[in-house]
Formats: sequence, structure tokens, C-alpha cells
Amino acid sequence: MQAVELDVRADGLGPLDHLVSVRPDAEGWLMGLVVLFGRLAFVVRLSSEPITASVASSCYRVNQIPVNDRTGPDRLDDPRDLAIVVPRFDLAATRNHEEFQETAVRTLRAVLSDVLEQQRSLHLRRIIAPIWERACARVEAVGPRLRRARARPPSSTTS
Repeated sequence: MQAVELDVRADGLGPLDHLVSVRPDAEGWLMGLVVLFGRLAFVVRLSSEPITASVASSCYRVNQIPVNDRTGPDRLDDPRDLAIVVPRFDLAATRNHEEFQETAVRTLRAVLSDVLEQQRSLHLRRIIAPIWERACARVEAVGPRLRRARARPPSSTTS
């Protein structure tokens, strides 16, 4: 397994898709691609030697955080996903451990930034917005009564 830099958010289902792909590479090795949250990517060599049998490419994409009905269902073997170029495992494997770690940490930081933004947006939309709308509706309902009450002179009490 090798960490690689790959952003598959374009043509995605949502902002934080997961993608799994299995396909043979040009030399016949069976390769796997795992991308979490659209950017945290790993390429995996799945065969112990080049394969000679014909193996069809396959991929599956799931929307981790469905935001609305426009994001659509999960996708299986979509041409857009099958067209994603899998980074070469052999080139990634030539890196030393520090370079592997730097790549993984850099992409993880980018993912965390994306996830935090999505969480903030979801919290605003799902939790705070309905409360705010209810509060505004109450103010609008009470507003005319407050204006009328302020327009009346204060009542005097006699003793």
C-alpha cells in the first residue's frame, strides 16, 4: 500500500466521496485504489505477480455525506470513475518512509480541513438554521403586539 496524492472530487456525488477501484495496470498487476473523503488516497498492489487472465476494471463510489437529493445514489462502474488514472504503485513504492508519511499527512490535513468545513455547513443548515427561523417567526408574530404596547401610554395606578 502506498499513499498517493489524488483528488477525485470532480464529477463526484458529493463533497466527501469514498471511491474503491480494482483494475489491472499496464504491466498486468492487479491494482486497487482506495480514496477516502475524496482526497485521502492509497494505491494497493493486489496480486503477487502479473496476471494473465482478462480482468475487467470495476469501481464503486459512495457519497459519504449526502447533503440533498441532488447528490444521487451510489455509483458502480461509472465511466467517469473508471477514467480516473490510478497513480503508479511502482513509482510510489520507490519513496522512503518519510516521503510516504509526508504524503499521507499532507492529504490527511487537506481532508480534515474539508471535513471541518462540511461539518460546519451541516451544523449551520441542520441545527442552527431551523432554530433561527423559529426565533425569527416568533419575533415577527410578537412584533405587532410590542409596537401596539409601546404606542399606548403607561397605565397609572391609583391608590
